[in-house]
Formats: sequence, C-alpha cells, structure tokens
Amino acid sequence: MKFAMPVSLFLAFAALGTMVVFANPPLTHRSITIVNHSSLSVREFYASNISKKDWGPEILGPDRPIPPNHKLSLSLDDDTDQCYFDLKAVLADRHYMTLRNGDACKPNQTWELDDSSGTLEIEVANTSEVGIRYFYAVEKRAAAKGWGDDLLGPGNLIWAGRKKIINIYRGTPGCYYDLRAVWFNGETRQFTNFDACAHTGWQVGDDVGHHD
Repeated sequence: MKFAMPVSLFLAFAALGTMVVFANPPLTHRSITIVNHSSLSVREFYASNISKKDWGPEILGPDRPIPPNHKLSLSLDDDTDQCYFDLKAVLADRHYMTLRNGDACKPNQTWELDDSSGTLEIEVANTSEVGIRYFYAVEKRAAAKGWGDDLLGPGNLIWAGRKKIINIYRGTPGCYYDLRAVWFNGETRQFTNFDACAHTGWQVGDDVGHHD
C-alpha cells in the first residue's frame, strides 16, 4: 500500500519552509559472474561503484580464488543506488585486468577473462648519465619469438636519473621476464629471469642492474 501524507501535515511543513525529501532506497541483487578463461587463477577481485575514487576492499578473500576454467558469481550490493561499477581482477602472476562502467543492474551480467590482455607494471629507474631510448621485456616462454616492440613508444625515453612505470604484459602469463634497455649512445643492458611476481622495479645503470 502506498503511503499518502495527510494534507494538513504537508501544509504544516510548507508553512515552516521545510523541504520533504524521500531518499532512494539502496538497490539490491546487483551481481556479476566472473568467468575465468585465462591460464592462471584469479587471486584478488575489486569492485568500486563509479562514484568512488578508490578500489575499496578485496572481495574474494585468501581462501576463494577463481581457478582457470571456473566461474564465480559475486554480489556487488553496497548500500547505494548505483548501477555502474569499475571492476579489477588480479591474477596469480600479479598482472591484472580492469573493466570500466560495468552495469550490475542488468540481469545475468558476466565478465569473461582470458590471456589476451592485461597490465603488469614495473618501475624502470635509469641510474646512468645517459637517457634510455628503447626498452624491451619478454616473458621467458615467449623469448623464442624475439624481443618484440619497444615498450617506451616513439618519442618517449627514460631520462638519466629518472624513473618510468611500464606495462610489460604482452599476452603471455608468467612471472619471469628478460629485460633489455638501450641507451642513446647504443649501449645495452640486459637482465634475465626478472621475477615480476616478486619485484616491481628494475634499477639499471652502468652495471646490468638489479631489482627492487
């Protein structure tokens, strides 16, 4: 039965100059199904409605990963009336995938994950006195295909004494990468078997460099 405010009570509020506001109730039954087609387990999952500025708490917990070829439905109810969420899945090798503006109010919403895309960032610190012109990274299992494309991109470099965060993921999941830096003077430095699952940075200068 709908609620009807008595006319006398409404007029009393109006006489006092008071605005009567009825808040929208929180939406319920918002959910999404994560379908893991990738070759690694999903170890962390975050969902933040688009009005928030951070990812908020991790949802899965340490005892509920999503193995390869499995799926899991997760509730996104958060005591708001927001339908649109930003989603983030972190896999076992630390690389992650994001989905922006997912509509959790639509029924049977799914997000399918695979190995084709993702982000795995490391910070490259140039401790030399010469700028780094090219930077390459290749996951060990894909090393037979060669170094691939320069990850800095045209016109970009890492100045002497500066740092740059670079996405090294190129579609092959795994922890161990070979890294290569090429300076403006043509000198190169390489680091083999860099463990990107355990380390987030490479300091490279006059020697072969070391991880952070």
